[in-house]
Amino acid sequence: MIKKSKSLKDILTLNIVIAIILPVLIMGLVMLLKLSDIRSHELATDNPSIIKAHTCKVLYEIKKVFIISMLSSTTFAFLMTFIILKKIFRPLIKLIKDSQRVANGEYDSMHPSKNCYSELKILANTINAMIWAIKGNEELASKSENRYRTIFDDTNQCIFQTTLDGKFINANKAAAKMFEYNSPEELMISIDDIGKQIYVNQDDRKRIIEIIKKHGFVENFEFQFYTKYNKKKWGSINVVSIKDLSGNIIHFNGMINDITYLKETEEELRQSEMRYRKMAEENAYLLEQARKDAEIKKLLMQEINHRVKNNLSAIIGIFYAEENYATNESLHIYRNILKHMANRIKGMMVVHNMLSDSEWAPVPLKTLANKIIHGALQMLPTNKEAIVNIEGSSVIKLSPKLSCNIAIVIHELITNTIKYAFQEREQAVINVSFDLAEENRVLFQFKDNGPGYPVDVLTLKKHNVGFYLIKNLVQIDMEGHLTLQNKNGAIVLIKFNTM
Repeated sequence: MIKKSKSLKDILTLNIVIAIILPVLIMGLVMLLKLSDIRSHELATDNPSIIKAHTCKVLYEIKKVFIISMLSSTTFAFLMTFIILKKIFRPLIKLIKDSQRVANGEYDSMHPSKNCYSELKILANTINAMIWAIKGNEELASKSENRYRTIFDDTNQCIFQTTLDGKFINANKAAAKMFEYNSPEELMISIDDIGKQIYVNQDDRKRIIEIIKKHGFVENFEFQFYTKYNKKKWGSINVVSIKDLSGNIIHFNGMINDITYLKETEEELRQSEMRYRKMAEENAYLLEQARKDAEIKKLLMQEINHRVKNNLSAIIGIFYAEENYATNESLHIYRNILKHMANRIKGMMVVHNMLSDSEWAPVPLKTLANKIIHGALQMLPTNKEAIVNIEGSSVIKLSPKLSCNIAIVIHELITNTIKYAFQEREQAVINVSFDLAEENRVLFQFKDNGPGYPVDVLTLKKHNVGFYLIKNLVQIDMEGHLTLQNKNGAIVLIKFNTM
């Protein structure tokens, strides 16, 4: 600040210099003129008294001129001082004080003196315009600051400012909430070393600072941090450095996104993937083991089927051998018994082969009936002929147990037809039909154009071995219903469940 006393001293000094130098200059000039005049008189006359008188007169005039010049110069100096103080210096001092007030943030308008020069008025008006511009910009800046302060405080994004040595300069409410502090002030007061108190791995902050020093910023850097209660969370941080004109880092501005839920979800997915991978590996192992077991089972079944077929063939061979060695007295009866037994076993072999080929899966009833009937008809003499009609849904399939039972039943019915329907004819007609009468319940019908059943057979009061087998298999093993009828031949109706 320019002090008034110093300025006045400079002005008074200037005035004194003017008051001294000006009269001296004037007196010197006058003395030169008068000395020239005296010299002229000395040359003009030789009278000493005249020369003395003229010299005294000249000295008087010089004194008079000196006094007058002193008074004039002093008056001029003080007058100039007054004008400078009033017209220039005081208004200028006022402008300087007003400018200093503006520099201190007091944006009041300047009021220049009425007596100052127009240039100072223009300067004052220019400064006033600058003041109003500064005030307008300050109001805009204040509004902008308030707006951004509101955003800063109310956003859900964690925003902060930190120093290079690890202290919080500023933080918003979201930051305090993320770190589980009651307020930003508590967060800033409590944390004096971010690297040790916030970062789970202190090397993470060192790496962040290294990246910022190299590139000026860091983006989406994932790290673990502690909360107030030592709970570990995950964050993704974005930081930019703020530098001075010399390029030195002043502080950091940054934001943190809480990605704890994402990390936990990723970990759960990873664990789930590991579990499912383990399950898949275990399932693959079990599948491979099941495949090997199936191959072993298949080999065992093939071996068992082979042995069963060999055993059944051996039994049939034994029956034929017994037939060949039978005595004459019982040959006819014995041969019939052995033939029926062999045929029954052949029927069993047919169904066994079908089940073996299907790996003991359910067998279509239509296919089973066709093979059993045509296999049994091979017992017909060459001069006899049977016409077979089979009608039924191919979707009806029977379990292995039902397949064995129905095969024996069909074989016994065919045997009965061969025995009685061809007694007085060379050709017989066999009609077989089946369908679903109810859900999971089959209605099976066997019919031939033979003489029909005797009355006592119709009531199932009298029967041979064949019908004894049919009755027991249907009613007991198959839990079904058996009905015999005569209508243009013999009719057998059987109802049974497929399950």
